[in-house]
Amino acid sequence: MVNIFETQILITYISPMGQARMKREDKFGRPIYSEKVWQHLVALGNRLESLGYIASTKSPNLFYRRTDKGTLYADLRGTEEVAIWDEPCPMIYFYPTDANMPDDEKRKILKSEFIKLKSNRCEPRVSYMEVMEPDGLFFGDEEIDCDCTSKSTVQ
Repeated sequence: MVNIFETQILITYISPMGQARMKREDKFGRPIYSEKVWQHLVALGNRLESLGYIASTKSPNLFYRRTDKGTLYADLRGTEEVAIWDEPCPMIYFYPTDANMPDDEKRKILKSEFIKLKSNRCEPRVSYMEVMEPDGLFFGDEEIDCDCTSKSTVQ
């Protein structure tokens, strides 16, 4: 006997280019039950792609954009501490090509991307550690947040 509800939950979103890029679950395999949250995440994926991000083929719901300085990530998979349905917005992070890149330069790149995504209605966030911990890249920066504003508008 097939449970229709479970079958519908485990669907994959196929992009207009025919690529499977989003899966209706978080990075731990837990299903995203809310239709509103799922549709919001799909719309965010579309916006990210329109801004030059590429959907990862190995990790559904993870998008990246390569630059000459490194790779920017927009993660729609959630974390162990913050489920994607609680904060349905991309968490952004950056891996520099140069492992010795100064924190000031990393901060400048991430902040610029944060502002770009925010101005394009992607409502990004950064890791709690980057904002709240004294050694975080954005500790004390009031323009960068580890919380997103879409939470209240989606649910």
